[in-house]
Amino acid sequence: MGGTLNIPYFKDRVKDPKLANEMYAFVERAVGSSSSGWKKVRPERAQDYAQDYADIGKFVIGVAKSKNPNEHGHIAVVVPSQLEHVTNPGNSGPWVRDSAHYFQSYRASKIFGSSVVALIWAYYEY
Repeated sequence: MGGTLNIPYFKDRVKDPKLANEMYAFVERAVGSSSSGWKKVRPERAQDYAQDYADIGKFVIGVAKSKNPNEHGHIAVVVPSQLEHVTNPGNSGPWVRDSAHYFQSYRASKIFGSSVVALIWAYYEY
């Protein structure tokens, strides 16, 4: 999706694009650099703002590192709320899709779960 929208994509910046912990480190650095184009979603009510931004067409992601440093973290794209949802989507957070669930939306609570920490919601200002 990042390529389609002409957004600098993570695989250009990380050693192994499959490692969400590396993607997390990239995003954490990028939101701290005003020239990167990446902005951290305001921390108060971040999940609400992440959904609002996706609903108006911004490219928004959620990325979290694993509690276990030897395990993968997770990354998902926040999608507009009007896209198709699964029957049991989870109970909170914005609507997201990831590489395992790219055809229907789930709530972030179901995708990220309890095995990750330090979730960052960020959007690309293009």
